[in-house]
Amino acid sequence: SEIDQLYKVASILGTPGRNDWPDGYSLANSMSFRFPAFQSTHLSQILGNRTSSRAVSFLYALLTWNPSWRSSAQEALKILILGKVILKS
Repeated sequence: SEIDQLYKVASILGTPGRNDWPDGYSLANSMSFRFPAFQSTHLSQILGNRTSSRAVSFLYALLTWNPSWRSSAQEALKILILGKVILKS
């Protein structure tokens, strides 16, 4: 469900601040929804040491709460095509 997805995302990214995603808070208020309170977990802890710091940064660019701050699919493809995301072997 959508609420389950929000809980899963918040459990990794942490609870968004009102300044991080004002539109999300407006929508949540209109639905009487409260974001779950979570501290962020660094992606490198989840992905392990086989993931480069560039790959982690790339994922953070795709996983920000505010859609206007998120990298677009086109930007992501450019990064991948240029080989700037490197997974350790």
